[in-house]
Amino acid sequence: MKHRPNPDGVMTPEESQAVLREFAARRAELEKALTEGAVELQRWRLAAAARLAPLRDPLRQAAEKLAHARADAALR
Repeated sequence: MKHRPNPDGVMTPEESQAVLREFAARRAELEKALTEGAVELQRWRLAAAARLAPLRDPLRQAAEKLAHARADAALR
């Protein structure tokens, strides 16, 4: 049940309770979405770290080779 404002500005106790229930339900939906989103982000972070781990050593070696090549080129 969606709350519809009363043009007279008077809210019955039933309407007030309905609004509070509506807010509580929406809050629960948002909290659930935030919790699930946090879990999903954690899963993505772990998956990304796992995919990057095998690349770290070859990348470090390539960076060292590049640094040596630049140093050698600077000496010429």
